[in-house]
Parts: sequence; C-alpha cells; structure tokens
Amino acid sequence: MKLLLRVSADCEGVAVAQSIASRLSLSLSRLSPEAQIEPRLYWKLPHLFEFVFALTPPTEVSFQAIIAASSGGWSHSRSGEELSSVWNRGQDHALLVPEISWAEIKLYEEAP
Repeated sequence: MKLLLRVSADCEGVAVAQSIASRLSLSLSRLSPEAQIEPRLYWKLPHLFEFVFALTPPTEVSFQAIIAASSGGWSHSRSGEELSSVWNRGQDHALLVPEISWAEIKLYEEAP
C-alpha cells in the first residue's frame, strides 16, 4: 500500500514555498513524510504551489490521522481497500498549515 498526500497552498514564490514545505514536514513528522516532488507552481492555478508527500506507515490509521487534522471540509470515497478523500478550505476549517487551500489523501495499492 502507499499513502500519498497532495496539497495546494497559497504562495508568493519559491522561498515561501520552501517555508511551507518545512512546516508541512514538521506537522507530518509522526508519519515520516517523504517529499515526492520539489514544491512547484500548480499548473491550473498559478497562485498556488503543489506539495506531494508519501507517508509512513501506509495504513488506514495513518490515513484517518490526516482526516482528523481538520474539523471538516472532507469528501470521502472508498473502493475496496483503497481510500481517497479530498479537502477544500472552508471558513471554519484549516488543515496542517493555514496556507493550504486544497488537499487529497490517498491510500492505495501500488502497481507491481
């Protein structure tokens, strides 16, 4: 299984993106975050930067720990053992760091 967290955050440039990446890593530290890409501009919305982390252990408990990091804003789906949830920032909801505006967490079986 693999547990992957993708987030988009409001960002003014590479230096700010690096700061956000560091704060995200710190807030995810109990799940041993491993950056899958360098923070980069999100191609659809150029005012956002994209961040992607693999998290360990890749379990439903770890998946639920990310869900619990926000008081709401999640939409969930499940297909067998695979889980996927998408989060959108709302007036009363924040996730991990205040700059995050969107997130997706996926627990899935890796292709052989």
